[in-house]
Amino acid sequence: MRDISIESLEQLGYGGTCTVFALDADVALKAFRADMPEKNVMGEWARARAAWEAGVPSAEPRELVEVSGEGFGLGIVFERMAGATLAQQVEADELPVEDCARMLGELLARLHEVRVDPAAFEDQRTVFAGYARKLAEPGIDVLSQEEAGQLAALYEALPQVTSFVHGDFHAGNVMRSASGELALIDLEGAGCGHPLLDWSGTWQAYDLIPSLDPGCCAKYVGVSADKALAMLDPMLRAYLGTDDEGQLARWHRLMEAFGYAKYACMIVRDPNPWIDRPGVAQMVREHVLAPLDELLGELGLLGE
Repeated sequence: MRDISIESLEQLGYGGTCTVFALDADVALKAFRADMPEKNVMGEWARARAAWEAGVPSAEPRELVEVSGEGFGLGIVFERMAGATLAQQVEADELPVEDCARMLGELLARLHEVRVDPAAFEDQRTVFAGYARKLAEPGIDVLSQEEAGQLAALYEALPQVTSFVHGDFHAGNVMRSASGELALIDLEGAGCGHPLLDWSGTWQAYDLIPSLDPGCCAKYVGVSADKALAMLDPMLRAYLGTDDEGQLARWHRLMEAFGYAKYACMIVRDPNPWIDRPGVAQMVREHVLAPLDELLGELGLLGE
């Protein structure tokens, strides 16, 4: 791997695990924190290559590199996407929320039609069922063994499909070019699995986060809380292509349940000490485990 110095590079963006710099007009560097495990960066590189080769609209990953600069480790050189994210356009009032939601819903429907090679993408159903079981392990202690097993069973009840799933799908992770073309960025959590595994993260972005922490919504989601809360319903209607209230309500109930489940499971992947674990456990018990039998029945009706 060649070495790239960040000295004098223009910063384009910043996230929890990485910083993006402009290398020139055509390519950008996604520089990961030095404490980011090498296997995580290598995994993102492999997934980004596989997604791009499968025809997922995304920036072409060009090269894996080492990054010189305090606090950085490995990096990925990507094709530089011209334009702005949909979130930036919504926040600047250049794009109405309803139009953004429709674009997102239609794009997500197209993405879920893409079937990918399970050898190149982890089955997210299996990944999150594993996270769920670990919620009962010593040192994590969010749920009891029985509760963790029940949460894992919810994931295992999902139909096993090989749809491409982005893992963090919201307007802040979709670029829009001057010609109107849309492309995904940030494929760190990409995998394959049932569409609800994507909708769980989208529900977090457009319901949970703006409700729990409206002041920080713009930081985490890219749009203000009021705009985020207006996004979910028109996006789902565009995704399903229906105004059938029964079908919409079913998807809302399931995405909410899987959203709370994912909120808890991310403690396993990123066990931050400041997370209110008793509060998370209560959310899971109330919104997922208490109505578990009903949710399993709803899953069986998805194809109807």
